[in-house]
Amino acid sequence: MVGLNEGLDMNKKIMGYFKSIQAFIRSLFYKHEEQTKQNKCTLQQEKYLKIGANICNIGFKSKHAYEDWQEDIFNHISIGNLVYCTMPVTDKALKAIPEGHTTRPFLIVKKGKDELYGYACATHPKHLRSYEKHIFTNEVYDSENVRYKDSVVQFDCAYVIPIAHIQYIYKELDEYCVRQIARELKAYANIRNKAILNFDMEIPIHKGDIFKINKSYYYFNEKKDNKYEMYKCINGGELTDSKYFRFKNIPRSIDFSNTYTFEDLDINNLIEVSCTCRNDWVNKQLNKPKPKEKKKQYERKLTPGTIIFEEPWIIYLFDCDHTSYGIDYNKFKNHTCELIEFKLNMDKATYIVFTEQQCASIYRSLIDQDNIHMEYLNKRLKSIENTMLLPYELEFPVGSILESRFDEIKYVYLYTYNKKKFGLKINSKNHKNKVVPIHAKELDVVDQLRFECMKEELKIIQKTALDVVRNILRDIEKNLVNNDSDHSISFSQKYPIGTVLSCTYNESEEYMYLYTISDTHYAIYLEDACEGVYIVEPIIIYDYKPNGELVDEDTKEILTGILETTQRLNTYNCTKALLSQLETCSY
Repeated sequence: MVGLNEGLDMNKKIMGYFKSIQAFIRSLFYKHEEQTKQNKCTLQQEKYLKIGANICNIGFKSKHAYEDWQEDIFNHISIGNLVYCTMPVTDKALKAIPEGHTTRPFLIVKKGKDELYGYACATHPKHLRSYEKHIFTNEVYDSENVRYKDSVVQFDCAYVIPIAHIQYIYKELDEYCVRQIARELKAYANIRNKAILNFDMEIPIHKGDIFKINKSYYYFNEKKDNKYEMYKCINGGELTDSKYFRFKNIPRSIDFSNTYTFEDLDINNLIEVSCTCRNDWVNKQLNKPKPKEKKKQYERKLTPGTIIFEEPWIIYLFDCDHTSYGIDYNKFKNHTCELIEFKLNMDKATYIVFTEQQCASIYRSLIDQDNIHMEYLNKRLKSIENTMLLPYELEFPVGSILESRFDEIKYVYLYTYNKKKFGLKINSKNHKNKVVPIHAKELDVVDQLRFECMKEELKIIQKTALDVVRNILRDIEKNLVNNDSDHSISFSQKYPIGTVLSCTYNESEEYMYLYTISDTHYAIYLEDACEGVYIVEPIIIYDYKPNGELVDEDTKEILTGILETTQRLNTYNCTKALLSQLETCSY
């Protein structure tokens, strides 16, 4: 009995040793098998890394054999096709997918010998960022039932699709759409900093693409002279959906104040593709007209050229934005023109006024040195140069009431020009305050407007009237046109007719004195008179001193020239009186 028990124990020990050896041998075998599997997986990973690192079903093999019709479809599939396929996942995973979603469209990106590579489309995609997807708006999702939905191409994972999972070709995308998706995939790869499945094609650069260069973000605007012009993207700013992009959860706007130029752009720096609404906004900003500067308000409170008895004396020119401007009279005498600001005191304004010709020379000097008021000065200068005093004559005293003998229409007579009478039609609704030709051939003088009343009538129309009317009004205000039938003019003489006056600060500037009216002295510039230009103008008498007299013949010649060319009634009457006076003295 004892011997039997010992034999059984010995057998158990032997069997234990045997099992141990068997387990050891089996473990060695399993380790080899596992290593073989790992090696196979590594080879597969290396293979698919060349295709794209985001393939999620590496090593997947269909348990189903493909049919001939599936092979035929496979042969007709091209890159860029949308193909309906059964989800290339394990049976266990397939059972977990809701019914109706096991078959979906796939965007085919690459094609192998016996498999396809692409991205799945979904109408109810997982939560993805904007750069992780491409949206087909209102696309046919289920062609059998013809349902239209927004479909999303999901970039986060790509699939290997065996032939056995192919159902049918739904659609072929155009080249532009394919390139756009390729651009979005490239931006996604750059953001994730990893290789992904993408189309084998050149990735173009478009206006509006955003690049990350040296840790800063830039908006590509245009290529000019083989250089890329960019605008920097900044954090924050005035933000709306149309003009900003969000990266790393930070809204960024575009700074248009500076333009950056790059010789070349690396497509590996692309982080967001162009957006139509953002580009439209950028174009709008770039083409937006610059805000207009507030227009300066100019006015003339006094006649330009008026002397202001300030200390120092000032030659008034104009007012701008409630500030008066002029030049220093003493500096002007020394041939220096400098525009100065001053506070206008109307009580210190004199009746001494520079001529328009003198003001014109001042404007010319100031234009060369003053950019602020250049436009206004040019306008004033042009106005003076283009002013034309129309020659007029008076058949009746200004303000005479003329009545047509034919239809009894009454007119206020103003002047005669080119043998045509002009005036204001009395009690006219259509021609109120408007200068009109008097067409009536036979007229009677029935009344005469009082002097003050006539002035008021002319002031009403002066803004819209011809230069003739403005001149008449000016003459009336200076009491140069009288209401008597002889149209006489009262003047005096400080110096004998023909007296030569030399300028105290410029002896080469010489005038021939003519006459004085209401403390205003009139003369003619001798240099102009010698050239046949007879312009009578007021002068500041204390700036000139007598320097001889012209011989009578020269004086007569100048006076005759004035009579023949003058366009002013008062000048004509005064000159005619002077000439008559000179001829009387000669006898």
